[in-house]
Amino acid sequence: MSVRSDLKAKIQSGEQIVAPGAYDPITARLVQSLGFKAVYCGGYISGAHLAVTEPLMTMTEQLSVAERVVKAVPLPVICDADAGYGEPVHAMHTVRSFEKSGLAGIHIEDQFFPKRASYHAGLEHVIPMDEFLQKIGYALRARTDPDFLIVGRTDAFTAVEGDMDEAIRRGNALKDLGVDLN
Repeated sequence: MSVRSDLKAKIQSGEQIVAPGAYDPITARLVQSLGFKAVYCGGYISGAHLAVTEPLMTMTEQLSVAERVVKAVPLPVICDADAGYGEPVHAMHTVRSFEKSGLAGIHIEDQFFPKRASYHAGLEHVIPMDEFLQKIGYALRARTDPDFLIVGRTDAFTAVEGDMDEAIRRGNALKDLGVDLN
């Protein structure tokens, strides 16, 4: 069983998976040595590792960090794929690139792209729901391995124009669209 199919089976069974963040091979191996079953390669931590803020990171830079983590451990690695790095067609390219790297899955969020650095001031913004669903739909169609996880992440709860009701609406719409997690 591949790490992808194993992770997907565990998630579908309802098993709770804790995936601490790693940004390089040594932190990935620390996660493994502590007995965790998965690793998370987050955008913020990857940016900090490269001494840039996450909104300035390119897809190639994030993918490079993730590939080093994947090669270091036999665990499933889930990676922050930002806002898909652009429009729906860019999200397709993102999925194909990250899937080829050996990652177990990615999450794509509903923030604007290029990302804004204003979240440090508590001013997060999200794209309209129909645009986000279109982007996620393209991402779902782009994957070639059905065990490659695609997680739709909404920041509507903390966004300037959002609230809990909007976050729930988006979460339900993502589920209806067919994401693996939201």
